[in-house]
Amino acid sequence: MMNRDLDGIPRDLQAQFLSQLLENAEGLPEGFSLDDEALDNEALGVIAEDAEVTIDPSAALANDPMLDLRDSPMIEKRFQALLKQHFLAKAEAEENLPRFPWEGAALQDYPDGVGAIANPWLAQLQSLRASVPDNIFEQILGECQELAQGTLQVGRQMLDAVDALFPGEGDALNAFADRLMPALEAARDDGVREALPSIDYDEAQAQQQMVLALVTAHDLLRQLELRLTQEKPVVERQWLTSEGLLEVRGEWRPGADALVVQVEMPCGGRADLQGDRTSTQCSCEGDGQLELLLPTLPGEQVHTLSIRLATEATPTPLTFTIRVMG
Repeated sequence: MMNRDLDGIPRDLQAQFLSQLLENAEGLPEGFSLDDEALDNEALGVIAEDAEVTIDPSAALANDPMLDLRDSPMIEKRFQALLKQHFLAKAEAEENLPRFPWEGAALQDYPDGVGAIANPWLAQLQSLRASVPDNIFEQILGECQELAQGTLQVGRQMLDAVDALFPGEGDALNAFADRLMPALEAARDDGVREALPSIDYDEAQAQQQMVLALVTAHDLLRQLELRLTQEKPVVERQWLTSEGLLEVRGEWRPGADALVVQVEMPCGGRADLQGDRTSTQCSCEGDGQLELLLPTLPGEQVHTLSIRLATEATPTPLTFTIRVMG
């Protein structure tokens, strides 16, 4: 649309005015650069839309020497005002972009990493031999933390941990678990954990998904339990978090009737050790080692170690089960 304020001025002279103003940016808003060719073209479009203009000041002055722009301050000031008005309107439009319906009067500053995984314990997926989606892993992890505190055999716990993922498939899960358990337990005993073939869980067949879920549950159950005996009074576990490696060391000292738990924290956080009758807790502001001690009694005892990281959006603690086989 043409600028009606300039209808009385020939287009070649409009272009000439603009050319001289581009050489003298006085009066334009601060921050605008008139050296940009794209900006020159835009300004020309304000004066005459779709106009084909050849800027030749000498030709215009030759036709009418009375129109020397340097002797026409009123016209020059008028052009300056129009250009300034145009650029100010553009700047205001850019600062007041349309908002989504859910945004308030002020635009919200979204933090970096929106949509990132909030659960710091899910990084342990990288250390497992079976690959499952984050949501599947999180569900199995929640079940395993509860089941590890019970007295069921690991095979039964493994089935219960994944049962909700495959409703009505109890017989098939049992059949797969019976076939998997000998190999899984042998790998645990000799310390060898070969990674399974890379299979995309979402695209896998139902039977393949069952196997991946069962192996994940088995490995998590073993990782979340520390079983201390007189023959093996020290057990260590590692867990990869979003903040780094978490290390847990449980030691039973029968002569002192004491359980000592050391936690190497990757960042600030807190550890709570809960026994049958007593509990203790320890915290740190940064990475470092926490040490917790509880007395032990004769017979088998079950302790729970809950760890929280001092990071935002930590949903639930990571809970280990420590069994003292006294």
